[in-house]
Amino acid sequence: MVKKLIFVVALLLIIFLAINGYVAGNYLEFKEGEEVQYILIPGAEVKGGKVSPLLEERLEGAIQLYRENRGVLVVSGTRQEMEAMKNYLLERGLERKKILLDKESFRTIDSIKHAKGFDGYTVLVTQAYHCGRCSYLARCYGFELYVFPLENKNLCFFGRNLMRERLTRVLAFFEGVYYRFFKD
Repeated sequence: MVKKLIFVVALLLIIFLAINGYVAGNYLEFKEGEEVQYILIPGAEVKGGKVSPLLEERLEGAIQLYRENRGVLVVSGTRQEMEAMKNYLLERGLERKKILLDKESFRTIDSIKHAKGFDGYTVLVTQAYHCGRCSYLARCYGFELYVFPLENKNLCFFGRNLMRERLTRVLAFFEGVYYRFFKD
């Protein structure tokens, strides 16, 4: 009985790791010199109207990309996250007309679905560990999404977010399989 249990646990672990490797696999990095039409910024934790260090990294990366390439900044997440992101961007001198609120996206997969409808070169700005899943979901929806991977500077959040990311990669895998093979 114990040997069977160990075998099942080992098999599940191998499947978990294989799915993670597949989903986290390749992603297309933003290419310098490309004309960017949309800069997509997925939401993250907000407390008391203030962006978390993780979200601040994304916003600063998006500001850098915007100042070098222009385009429209698309913020997504909960209403509270979008409001905090919009305020953060406005406080740093970005034009209101260049900030688009994606009010229909509450999860990463929603943001990816909506990005498919953007007409032009779209770049997603997020931490490097998040890029593979986003690119995988985009491929499942039939388009290529370029990413602007950020370093993971806030190590206090890194372990928790990496574990969460590994779990959500498995969910993303099955969402992608469902969309590719079973969705009309």
